[in-house]
Amino acid sequence: GAEDDPINRWMDGVLDPESLDELDFDLYERKDALFKALVEDTRLSNADILLCSHPFFLCIMLAVALEPAWAAEETNPAAGPRAPALFAHASSTLLYGLMCAGTEGSILHCHDDTAQTYLSLALNVLGHRYNDDGLRHSQLESTRRVMTVVAEGRFLSKQIRSQLGIIVPWAPPLALYVQEKWGGSPAATTNEAPRRALMLRSRFFVSMMGEMTRSLLREIISISEAPLAVTFLGADVQFEEQWLTMQDMSKFSAAILYPNDIHQRTFHEVYRMGVPLFMPDSRGLYRVQRASNWGYSSYSGRLRGVTAGDALDFWWDSFSAGPDVVIPLQQFADWEQFPEVQRFSSLPDLVRQLLEADLESLHRKMLETQAEAEFETLSTLALEVAAAFR
Repeated sequence: GAEDDPINRWMDGVLDPESLDELDFDLYERKDALFKALVEDTRLSNADILLCSHPFFLCIMLAVALEPAWAAEETNPAAGPRAPALFAHASSTLLYGLMCAGTEGSILHCHDDTAQTYLSLALNVLGHRYNDDGLRHSQLESTRRVMTVVAEGRFLSKQIRSQLGIIVPWAPPLALYVQEKWGGSPAATTNEAPRRALMLRSRFFVSMMGEMTRSLLREIISISEAPLAVTFLGADVQFEEQWLTMQDMSKFSAAILYPNDIHQRTFHEVYRMGVPLFMPDSRGLYRVQRASNWGYSSYSGRLRGVTAGDALDFWWDSFSAGPDVVIPLQQFADWEQFPEVQRFSSLPDLVRQLLEADLESLHRKMLETQAEAEFETLSTLALEVAAAFR
């Protein structure tokens, strides 16, 4: 259980267990507490490799705690049992977990001394393997253990480059735990059963703009008498469904996603099933994130002396940033890396596309893309996991 999990107990000193808000803590006290857990818990101390994902802050601090042991092994490889290797599939912004000193609209500014110390520690543990050109060629022949990292998406890789001046590889989550496949769809004619679309869970729909969007879409479908039914999935009884299994989701004709963030597991789960997927276009998503900000864009902070390699800041205040800032950065989001995602410019356009789209063809093409992504991703992950054991 959670009470027997030293990592869970450690995280309780970083994030509030109920709200998940960042707590005020001493960085070095957290480092020492994590080292103590690594030494005292036999599951951790006897492990060959530790796998870490979220928050990325935890992964960095694990590496900081293990770094002295890795350095000692390099000096004297025969001295005692080796410390665990560490691989991270980074699945949050580098700064989530720190209590940042300033706020501006939706953005948290992480520029104080604690943030700078943490970013310096992060560069120290990552810089053994990665630099501003990507993989350090000198490390290929090294026997020194290092932290190996794959970012969960292209945006995060770019953001780390902007913060630390190094390039880490990226590979998307594959959602391999999802075994279900899309179950097909009836024809969209008045003589057949209506097409059934699932509006996936989104924080946007509990905002005022989202509530109006829900009502407007229902009204458009009703007035047009379109052979279409849209089921909203949400947290409470104002939505038609509060919980669906993957099997339930696979039976819908199509899915509609108003994303909660730039990288999101829901996207990959639906894509792996091959459920035809519809999303707002870039201008529509710009408006969506103004009403419900994206977490990846909400943490501002860069190690002093690092210059942004793309001349871009990979964070912004969603309430005030213009489309000239937000739309270009959307090109690094999950939905831009996978083809066959259908984009709509308005709610009437969404209804039209849901009725007219060749869903069977979209399904086949999505599965082909998913198979290619799985091959490429597993190759990248294998390289980085193997490197952790040097």
